Amino acid sequence: MFAIAITLLAIEISVPIVDSARSADLVDALLEQWPSYVAYTVTFFLVGAYWINSHRMLFLLRGVDHTFLILTIFCLMAIAIIPFPNAVLAHYLTDPALRGVAIGVYGLAMLVLAVLFTAAAWYAYLGGLFRPDVDRTKILIVLKSYAAGPVVYLIGTVLSLWVPMVSLIIFLIVPIGFLFEGPIGKIDEGYLAEDA
Repeated sequence: MFAIAITLLAIEISVPIVDSARSADLVDALLEQWPSYVAYTVTFFLVGAYWINSHRMLFLLRGVDHTFLILTIFCLMAIAIIPFPNAVLAHYLTDPALRGVAIGVYGLAMLVLAVLFTAAAWYAYLGGLFRPDVDRTKILIVLKSYAAGPVVYLIGTVLSLWVPMVSLIIFLIVPIGFLFEGPIGKIDEGYLAEDA
């Protein structure tokens, strides 16, 4: 699902049609598509951050139950819809009158995804789904950081009504922060109790 969502993001960037044979016209047409590049970059890192953190969490689970799977399905549903708000963002980013609504729609989609992912992660923790060799104190620190995601996306979505470009910057910073959450390298480094 993550790979499909990322692929659809790339498909949204269209090849510009140029009627002349001048290379400068093609360069201009490519540069005019900067909103698509911005939307793609922000959303690619966002989906990438969820992919990394999903893999990290699944590696540390001893198993799953039906409720966790249902929560995961809702997360995948939220991931699957991401190309739509991404396309809305890319299309209306340069329109001062509609930019705020486009960024707000984008923020709302990210807020729903953040709430669902955080709910699944907390359910795994509270439901005892993590492996017994996982350092629960360190996992709890990470889960508390996940809880910041919905709050920040809510703030960004509300701000989009007044300062949309500030919201867009917020939406770019959040996934970059989560990309580097936890250890870099071995997925279990720092999380297992034996490493403590």
